[in-house]
Amino acid sequence: LGSQSWFGYSVAVDGTRMVVGSRFDAGLRGSAYVFDRRVGGSWDQVAKLDPGVSSWREFGFSSAVVGDMIIVGDQYCGGCAGVEGGNVYVFNRQPSGEWRKTQTLSEVDGGAGSGFGAQIATDGSVLCVAAPWAPVSSAPRSGRVFIYEIQPDGTWSKVHVATHPDGTTPHSGFGSGVACLGNTVLAAAESPDGQSRAFVITKVAGAWRCGGRLEAISDSPGSGLGRGGSKCMSLRQSGAWLGAPSDRDSRGSAYFFPIGCSAPAVNDQPVAQAIIPGSTARFSIGVSNQVDSYRWRKGDVNLVEGGRVSGVATSVLAIANVQASDQGEYDCVVSNACGSVASAHASLSCKATVTQQPLGGTYLGGQTLVLGSQISTGGTTSYRWKKDGSNVFNGPIYSGVATPALTINANDPSQSGAYTLSITNPCGVTTTVPAVVEILCPSDFNNDGGIDGQDLFEFFDAWAGGLSSADLNFDGGTDGSDVTAFFVRWENGC
Repeated sequence: LGSQSWFGYSVAVDGTRMVVGSRFDAGLRGSAYVFDRRVGGSWDQVAKLDPGVSSWREFGFSSAVVGDMIIVGDQYCGGCAGVEGGNVYVFNRQPSGEWRKTQTLSEVDGGAGSGFGAQIATDGSVLCVAAPWAPVSSAPRSGRVFIYEIQPDGTWSKVHVATHPDGTTPHSGFGSGVACLGNTVLAAAESPDGQSRAFVITKVAGAWRCGGRLEAISDSPGSGLGRGGSKCMSLRQSGAWLGAPSDRDSRGSAYFFPIGCSAPAVNDQPVAQAIIPGSTARFSIGVSNQVDSYRWRKGDVNLVEGGRVSGVATSVLAIANVQASDQGEYDCVVSNACGSVASAHASLSCKATVTQQPLGGTYLGGQTLVLGSQISTGGTTSYRWKKDGSNVFNGPIYSGVATPALTINANDPSQSGAYTLSITNPCGVTTTVPAVVEILCPSDFNNDGGIDGQDLFEFFDAWAGGLSSADLNFDGGTDGSDVTAFFVRWENGC
C-alpha cells in the first residue's frame, strides 16, 4: 500500500470473509482486498481485486460481500462503454479459490458525475446501487437508487429505479446511504425542509414502491441521518440502526427504528350468498392492521368496477341484479407495504335452495304417500320429479309430478326407488337429495320374498290378534275387508 491509499475507506464483512476497499490505491485507481478468517481468529489476505479494464478510478469506494460473492463500486471508468458515472463490479469465487469478475453494472441514467456505485448494499437476493448525485429531470444532484434482483443464472437484473418521494428535489442526495434486506430497502436523503431522512422502499405484490420515511425525533437540519452508507446504516429483521454524525452540533447520534410490520390479517371472512335472482348480493371483509388496498376477485380474476358491480376496491363488494353468470367463488386480496393476504373464498348462488329435503321410508303396498320439499327460489321456477333418474308421469300411480309434492299410490314393489326433485329457475337447476322409498308386498306377509301358505297362516294369526300389520286397507282396524284385501293380493301374486 502506498501513502494516502485510503485503505479501509469501505469495509464489508459476512461471516468469516471481509472485503476492504482502498479507494486511492494504485495511483488513485483503487483496489479491493479480500480476507478470510482462519481457525484461531487471524485474518489472512487471499485476493486483491481490480475491475480489469483499461482505465478506472477509485475502485473500492464502496463494497459488499455475501458468501462467495463480492460487489465493489468505483467512481469512474474510462473503458466501460463510455460510461463515466461510476460502475459496480460483481466477483464470484470459483471452485479453485480464484475470484473472477462475472458482471459489470453501469447505468446511463446516472450520467457523468452521478456517483453511480457510491453506495451499494445487498443481502444476496436484492442489490441496491445508489447514484446520489444523479440529476432527476431538471433537479441537479437529486439522486437515484437502482434496485436489482438476482436471477436463476446468478446474474443481477435491474427491476426498479427509485427517486426522492418528495419529487425532483435538488441537492437531496437521494441514496447517499442505502441498506437492503429481503423486500425492504432504505435510502437516505435530505428533504426540501433541510431534514435528513431515510426512506423505506418495499416490494408489494411484485412491485417496488416507497412505503414510508424514518426521522429522528431530535433531528436537526443537516444531521446526516443515515448518510454515509454502511458506515451509517444497518438493516436487520428487528429494525434499522441509523447514524446521524452531524446531529446535536456535530456530536452525533445513533437511532434505532423498529420498522418491522405485518401484512393485513383477515378477521371476518366473506360469507357465502344464496339469493333470489335479480336481487343484490353483498360480500364484506373485516381486516386488522393497516390496509392500503382492497381487490375483489371472482375465480381469482380481478373484478372491474362498473355496471352491476361496485366496491371492487373497498371492504364491501356489491353485485346488483344477480344473474346466472354471477355465480361462482369470490375472494378479496388486501395489501399494505408489508405484504398481501387473500381472504377465504365465498360462493354466490342464485339457484333454488332446498330448505327441507323429501324423506323416504318403507311402506306397505296399497298405501298413498306424499314426498314433499320446501324450496326457496325466485324468478320463473319449474319442478320435475324423477325416479331412479327418469321422469315420472301423472296417472294412476303418480300425481303432482311438476309440483314440490309428489303423491304415490304405492301398490307394489315396482314403485320402490330413489326419488328426486329437480327445481329450475333462471340461475340453473337444483336437485334434492334422493329420497329412497321401499314398497313391501302385502301378501308376502312374512317378507321372505315369496308368496305361499306360510304368509296365509301368519296373516290370520295377526288378523285374529288385531295387530296393525293386518290392517291392509289402512282404516285403523282389522275386519273382513282386510281379509278380502289380503286374498285379492295373495291370489294376484302381490
